Amino acid sequence: SIEKTHEIIILMGDNLNDFSHVFEKKSIADRFAKVDSLKSAFGSKFIVLPNPMYGDWEGAVYDYNWGASEAEKEIMRKKALRRE
Repeated sequence: SIEKTHEIIILMGDNLNDFSHVFEKKSIADRFAKVDSLKSAFGSKFIVLPNPMYGDWEGAVYDYNWGASEAEKEIMRKKALRRE
């Protein structure tokens, strides 16, 4: 809604959702695809300040199953380290 009356020249954030709603509640594969489609914006309009401790990326890793056990979450984290 801000873009309707203002020109946004740069967005800074530690989470893909900080840049666009297209990343919200998406699988890891979908998030990779969206990043690839918007790659020209990264480093120019989108400036990423990484935060590896928490964020919406974590929900994507768990397929938004926050009720998974710690052991299940560990398996999902390790699996997500491999891009297939």
